[in-house]
Amino acid sequence: MSKMLSAAKRVLLSTRINAFWMFLLVFFISLIHVSTSKYSVQYYDSENYWFLAKSFDSENGFSLYGFKDSLRGYFFPLLHYPFVVFSRCFLDNSNISVIKFIGCIYAGVTFGFAAPKLWEKVSGGYLYFWQKVLFSMLCLYFWRDYFNFFLSDFPAILALLLALISSYYNRNILYVFCAGALVAASVYCRPIYLLAVPFVLLLVLHTDSMQQGVRRYADKALRLVILVIAFLCVGYPQYLINKKNFDSSKILPLGESEGYKVGSSKDLYLWQLNQGLQIQRYETNVGNQYSKLQVVFVDQAGSRMLRENYLPELGSYAEYFSFAWQHNADIACLYARHLFNGLDLLYTSPYVKNIYQSNIFLSWLLYSVIFIALCLSLKKITQLSLHQWLVLGALLIVCAASVPIVVETRFFLPLHLLLYAIACFGWPSRLSLKQQPAEQWLKYGLVYLVFLLGCFTLSSSVQATLELGPRLLTENQVQ
Repeated sequence: MSKMLSAAKRVLLSTRINAFWMFLLVFFISLIHVSTSKYSVQYYDSENYWFLAKSFDSENGFSLYGFKDSLRGYFFPLLHYPFVVFSRCFLDNSNISVIKFIGCIYAGVTFGFAAPKLWEKVSGGYLYFWQKVLFSMLCLYFWRDYFNFFLSDFPAILALLLALISSYYNRNILYVFCAGALVAASVYCRPIYLLAVPFVLLLVLHTDSMQQGVRRYADKALRLVILVIAFLCVGYPQYLINKKNFDSSKILPLGESEGYKVGSSKDLYLWQLNQGLQIQRYETNVGNQYSKLQVVFVDQAGSRMLRENYLPELGSYAEYFSFAWQHNADIACLYARHLFNGLDLLYTSPYVKNIYQSNIFLSWLLYSVIFIALCLSLKKITQLSLHQWLVLGALLIVCAASVPIVVETRFFLPLHLLLYAIACFGWPSRLSLKQQPAEQWLKYGLVYLVFLLGCFTLSSSVQATLELGPRLLTENQVQ
């Protein structure tokens, strides 16, 4: 027995050491990249988030009520307020170095620790160090320039990943509290993550305990209470802000803005649903090669549906769902285009300096990773356990809610990380090179070529709808 305990301790220690080295590896590689990056200023949303972090300053010092944004949650700006103070006191308000340092921390923790750790908990297996390195390098290659900017996407997914990890330790009340607080943090970073809360709740309540009868239900009730208390602890500052600044008793971010009105409604998601019928993809331009800030890929079929029905906009969710039901086949095709656009990462930055730059190698690598992930996952998708389905649900529900709206690739970050993980970690199945006959590999090769051809064709058709002129796959253009 003592030998078994000693071996278990050695494995645990080795796992922690590997996680530490993985964090350092990813952190320093990303730090080297952003330090030599062509991006040296913040733009638009990233600049606004830093301004919101500074808004907690007042004449008398810190003030929670300085946050006066009815569109966004308070947590992401508040979490980084200490960095604002540091920047003001020691760097003469120069924020770019601090922001890049923060981004590298998120890269190290997300790619080097949280995602591999969740995979190990979900699969019940152990990942080799090289698998973690491969996964981390893929993630860095695809998303490397995002860490130059102060955006909420990676903090939100990191909080959700940590919440899911904590839910696997649901016999410990402290971890249950952490799960509730962390999933709340993801919601108050990006409100759409509210959809993942029921899945985290079910994970926390799900148990393999041998307890029976009243004790079992009492244990679940205790977990539920702890989870709710943790969520409310994180949400209470938002309630105070809403009450004081917007005269609202809601505990969630209001998600309202005068700039996103549909009729008299200031609902952001309803506005996004309307825009999603006319715009299938959106990027942000910060370069001189494109004459507009908004890079719009027009959805001609969706726009035509609205024109044919003489509808300038859909003024409520009921109108939208009624319209979608009446045009179910067209809407299904529109959603399929949006899903592909969410996966089709054309740029490694949220702010693009050259819209017409060719990234064919990036696209080829991405499509290849997706193909491998699909091959590995399709064989055993029906064998997943309840725990695994709940984790998948928590990750994918956020992406599903982003399908009908104007697509930005970062909205599909959970799905991207899942596909990279499947491709690198081999779950739920591994292909055996020795057991596959040559004919089988020929079939895989042919299917792969058809898949690549289909992806490049779809991508080309989308890029042909670029508002100010089509973007070509294979050459750099100057407009």
